[in-house]
Amino acid sequence: MDMDPYRVVAFLHVLLFAYWLGADLGVFLHGKRLTRDDIPLDERLRTREIGVLIDMAPRSALVLMVPVGFTLASNWGLPLTALQIGLLWVFGLAWLWLVWEVHHKKNEPVGKSLQRIDFAIRYAVLAVMLGVGGYSLFTGAPVASTWLAVKMVLFGGIIMNGIWLRLIGGRWQVAFDKIRQGGANVAIGEQMIKDNRKVASKAALLIWFLVALMAFLGVVKPA
Repeated sequence: MDMDPYRVVAFLHVLLFAYWLGADLGVFLHGKRLTRDDIPLDERLRTREIGVLIDMAPRSALVLMVPVGFTLASNWGLPLTALQIGLLWVFGLAWLWLVWEVHHKKNEPVGKSLQRIDFAIRYAVLAVMLGVGGYSLFTGAPVASTWLAVKMVLFGGIIMNGIWLRLIGGRWQVAFDKIRQGGANVAIGEQMIKDNRKVASKAALLIWFLVALMAFLGVVKPA
């Protein structure tokens, strides 16, 4: 069977979009249970753990979009050599391993160190996407296709939004601790959970919009 490698990567690109948006919806629906103060906290936390595991699908999709996206972009005017594409795949797979290590070791001291490395990579990728994409929009190079340059800028926006979600996620534990303290702190903790949920929902909706817009540009390829 003779298969075009480009179409195989394009299929993977579609698959990543599907898992990204679908899993994000699952995380969003799971998150609703966190705000239900009629459910014991321990049960809500067990539900949250399931949501965190589901969330690994979009986190993995984001990482793999880097080598997949650049591989496809090399066919649309982005000047990349075979060696550079190969290095991008090595980078992407190494980053994917790191993301899963952060997940598995989040409660260990080494997990905090790995998370800092992950954040550093995200900021670096963010800078590259916004820098190259934005520069290309103004100069027409190195990315000649306007729609592709816009996709790069949007991807940078998604990474930025993801970092925002991580910062929001850091507030959950404070709210849980308040509830466990009992007394008047329970009401404070419950309100913190509801407030945090509202902010997280806005960030999630923004990511869905940006991901869907990226998919639209990739399919339609407007001039």
